[in-house]
Order: sequence, then structure tokens, then C-alpha cells
Amino acid sequence: MPLADGPQPGVREDLLESIVDLVVTIDVDDLERRPDVVEELAGLASEATSRGVVVTAVVYQVEESVGRTHVLPRLPEALPLVVPHVMRGWSAGVGQVLPHLTGTRTVVVDSTVKADVRVVLGLADELRGGVALAQAVLRHPNETIVSVGAVFDMPLSAPGSLLGGFPPEDAEALGVVDIMAADRPAFAVRTRYLVVPPATTDVPLAVTALSLSVSARASLSEPGSDRVVAVPLGRVYQAREPARRLDVIAQDLLQVWATLVDGRSPVVLAAAGFRLGTPSVQPAGAVPARVTRPRIERRDGVSVVEGTPRLRWSIKTAAWAGERGDDWGDVFFARDLAEALRGVGQEVVIDNRESSVRPESEHLDDVSLVLRGLDRVPLNPWAMNVLWVISHPDRVSDVELAGYDLRYSAGPRWAQKTARRTSLPIEPLLQATNPSRFHPGPVDPGLASDVLFVGKTREVFRPVVRDAVEAGLDLSVWGEGWTRFISDEHVRGTFLSNDELAVAYRSARLVLNDHWRDMAREGFISNRLFDAVASGAAVISDEAEGLVDVFGPAVRTYRTVEDLRRLSQHAWVDDVGARASSAAAIANEHSFARRASVLVDDVLRVVTENGRDASRDRR
Repeated sequence: MPLADGPQPGVREDLLESIVDLVVTIDVDDLERRPDVVEELAGLASEATSRGVVVTAVVYQVEESVGRTHVLPRLPEALPLVVPHVMRGWSAGVGQVLPHLTGTRTVVVDSTVKADVRVVLGLADELRGGVALAQAVLRHPNETIVSVGAVFDMPLSAPGSLLGGFPPEDAEALGVVDIMAADRPAFAVRTRYLVVPPATTDVPLAVTALSLSVSARASLSEPGSDRVVAVPLGRVYQAREPARRLDVIAQDLLQVWATLVDGRSPVVLAAAGFRLGTPSVQPAGAVPARVTRPRIERRDGVSVVEGTPRLRWSIKTAAWAGERGDDWGDVFFARDLAEALRGVGQEVVIDNRESSVRPESEHLDDVSLVLRGLDRVPLNPWAMNVLWVISHPDRVSDVELAGYDLRYSAGPRWAQKTARRTSLPIEPLLQATNPSRFHPGPVDPGLASDVLFVGKTREVFRPVVRDAVEAGLDLSVWGEGWTRFISDEHVRGTFLSNDELAVAYRSARLVLNDHWRDMAREGFISNRLFDAVASGAAVISDEAEGLVDVFGPAVRTYRTVEDLRRLSQHAWVDDVGARASSAAAIANEHSFARRASVLVDDVLRVVTENGRDASRDRR
């Protein structure tokens, strides 16, 4: 159903300051084919309603399809339909809702976006200080940025997406920024300035047109109240790309905007250390023709912070994107290393296995640092490629090693023998700990235990846990899958957050550790040992090459169940003074700050030896 001909609907004049409206726009394809999407939207609406938000829903089809009909839409009770019809286009859907809005602030969320009530309220709260419209910074499922707003850099072509395809750290570091216009259907707006958007089937372009109209109307009504901003709110995902097609209405808009000067995007980019380069245009095909893809470049050469060149590092892990990868040890490792690198003046972003190749932004990276775990990561042709093998050395091939400019191994034995066999330089670089988190301190009775093990099952009955049970130890286990192997009385929970880990370690009388077989053989000492000892814990571990050389008497190793039983009752476990001394030594010698210093020094040495500025001659 299209909007009726004649005067277009508008908002009422008696809007209430106390009310926030939430308009949920639902693509009919989502309604008919993706029931899980509708269920998520209903959950969002229910929670919003419980917070006093007034919810209205509208269903639309992306474009008019001759001969296509839809049954009357039926939605969950939490999503009250403003009209029981499928509207012709997103713009018509928004227009249909306008007269029904009751509050001075309206939030619009489309079914192509995965948002929660935190996002709704957060966007509404940004409508202050002269802000007329606030768009959420969306992410792709691989965590890269969808858009920080529209960027106008090529006349007669649709605006591109500012920082599209960049790591999320780039938007998070900027915070809330002023933009020329919004371009994604996840925004809050001053209701009084809303108008019916142009009826183009290109949804991002319709949002941009709406945003420009809102800003213009606000400027006429209240000079200085026309700001449009982009708001990073963490993980707010674009579940799928909204409709894009440059129809005749879109082409008319582009002609009107041909002389528009975008004064905002260069400011945003300059704040991030970038500038606009020569834009490219998407080819015709599955995506619409003539949508610009701005080429973003570094604004200046490499800056210097307290005498050290400031390089842009991309730390790449094999962890999954989003919540699926949140409990991976590689993620915690990468975050602590990133913090340490930033502490010595470096710029750092972190990539997961799904964002390790970023065509829109990887040319800006000076250093691509791969934390090699389960999977191989593609090389970055624009950057200096650095490999740090921290686990699973048997998976690393000689061909893979040969592609890197610098190579490190957390297993000294493997580094030595592999370097000898391949004639490739490989430096030993052990794993590390973050002393700001892992250090001695007060215990927590709620996390106290006699003998503690933290880790997943890896789908096997891990020997150290099996031996502890057989030895009759008073064992507490945190991790997934353990009820398959041990009685419930030993299982404390399936997940222990990284922030609680240090407290749990120092609140235990004894901590257990184990290694993968290949890691123990090749001297890849578990990161758990560094964290536990730095926290002031007494630790018993299986044997690993070089372990005693690093930890001395702070970590005791066992071979048999009887060894484990005997060591668990030994007086060294209760020697608080010795444990504190060991914690201090590990914090001093094996911190991420120490590792970051080595990495930066070695990278800069290679840069100097090669006589080039970072690796920009590759660009």
C-alpha cells in the first residue's frame, strides 16, 4: 500500500517531553521468511515498553513488485502495527507512522539491524546539545564497521560509508562525532523535525535524505540545533545489508546533491589521523552502480611519541567474531598485548578470523602481527608481517614461516630447531601476563577453593583433572563440558570472567595447569602459568620443556597421581612469602609490556635496516 496522494502526513504539535517513541520498521521478507528476526524485535519492543518507551511497528516491502501480493501482516503483541498493511517502501512506512508519534524523541530501528534496549535509550539520550539526529555506528557480523555516516566525495554518485570496513577501534577511539548525514536505519531524531523521506527504494539513501532534511529544518527552526552525530555503542550489528538500488528518485536526489560540500567527513578522518584519497566506484552488478567507496589514506607520515615512531599495528587472532570468541584465550592475550603496545605509543587494532582481511582499510596498517594459534592467517601485502607462534606449533608449515618479515615463537626449543632446519630466523618470545590484573591481593571467600582448575574440557578428560580426582583432591573446576567427566560437586561453573580470574587464583590454596602435548614437547609454556604465579598462587603442572627454567620452585611438576597427591600436601604450597616473591619476579620479567618493547624495537630495527618508513614503500 503506497502513501495516499496529496498532502504528506506530518507529526502532531502536542508532543510530550516525557515520552520516547520507538518505531520498528520491518521488511516483509524478514516477516515472512525470518521468524527469528521478528522474535528478536518483539523482545526489544517488550523491554522498551517496560522502560516507558512507546512502540509502533510498520511492515514494508523494499520495492513494488508487479503481481506480488502479501497476506495481511501479523506480528507479536509487543509490536503493535500502525496499519494492517504492507507499505510500499521503507520511506512510505516511516511516513505512515509520523502522525502517530507522541514523544519529542523518536528512535527508528529497522529489521536489518540487531539492537537492544540499551541502544534505543542510548541514542535517545544523545539528542541534546544541539543534536537533531543521532545514528548508531553499526558493525558487520565480523566486527568491522558498517558506517559512521554518509561521506559525500564524488558528485552524482551515492554517498559512501564513512570508515566502512575499518576495525571497530577506529570508531570507538573517536567517540561521538559530528557527521554530514546518517545513512543507516538505526537512529534517534527530534520528532518535530521529521518528514516523509523520499520514496527511493535505496534505504541508505533514503536515510541520508531524511537526515539532511531534519538538519535543515532544525537549522531554520533553532539555529545551532542542527547537529547530526554518529554514536559508537559497542556491538550493534547490521544483520544484513539493507536494500540498495539507484532508482529514478535516487538519481534525482544525487543531482540535487551534486554541489553539496561535505565539511564533516574530513574533520572526522583527521581526528583519526586519516584523510580522503581518490574515491573509487563500485562496479555494476549485485551492488548498485555509482556508489562511492572512499579511499582513505594516512593524513601524514609516521608520527613520533616520546622519541618512538607511532605505527599502526593490527593484531590478528584465530578467535571467532562476537560473543562466540569472547572466551578465547587468544582474545585476552591480544587485548593485553594491545594495551601494552599502546603504552609505548603505538596505535593498535585487533582482528578476528573473519576480519583478518579488510580490503577497505588494511592498507593503513604498518604492522600485521599474527598471534598464530589454531589457524593460518593471510599475509597483509601492505604491512610488515610479523608472526608470533603462541600455540599449536605442529600446524605451522615452512611455507607459512617463509612469508613473514619477523618470526617469534613462545616455544624456545621449537624456535631453535625450526630455525636450524629452515635457515629462517626465529626468535624465542615467551607468553606473558598483565601485572595490572594478575597480582597478589585480597582473597574472595566466594571464589575460594582448595585445589582449582580453570579451563574447558577440549572434548577430552584432561589428564591433570583426571589425576586430581583420582588423587582424592578437594577439586573445584570452572569450564564448559565437565559434567561429562566429573561429578557435579567438583564443577563450580561453566565460565569465569577474565576480571575474576586473578582473584580466583589467589583465593585458591593450589592451582593446577596442563599443556597440549605438542606444546609441552616444544617448550610452549602455558599462559595460565604466568597469570597464576603473577597472582601469587602455588601451581602444580604437568611437565613441559623449559618450565622449571622460567618459574623455578614457584611451579612444581608431577608425573604420577602419587606425585600430585604428595606435592599438594607439601609445605611449599603454604609459603606465602615465597609465592609473593615469585609473583614479583614474573611480573617484572614476563609482562606484556616487556614483550611489547621487544616487538617494537625489532620492528623499528628492521625498518631502519631497510631504510624505509614503516613499510609504506609497499603501498
